Amino acid sequence: MSKRRRRTLLAGISAAPARHAALALGKVRALHDLDQALRTRETIGKAIGLIMARYHLDEEAAFAFLARTSSHSNTRIRDVAAQMLEDHNSAADGKPPRG
Repeated sequence: MSKRRRRTLLAGISAAPARHAALALGKVRALHDLDQALRTRETIGKAIGLIMARYHLDEEAAFAFLARTSSHSNTRIRDVAAQMLEDHNSAADGKPPRG
């Protein structure tokens, strides 16, 4: 085997752990993103439920309300939803809402 061929093989072998690490990191990131998406969906769903109960709206109208609030305040929907839940929980505990 030539030196050049041997160097090429060794370079490929030494790069293998880095490729495996990159693949593993990619999977971890994908799982984290999926977990975050599920949490966001739950938060938005709860906020929609609060809006439906408070303003007697159906689900579609409650989501539109949430989206408008998000747009007017230039804040992500998930952040608006989280703030609504926090304010609701604070009010239930007798604490004044943040503002």
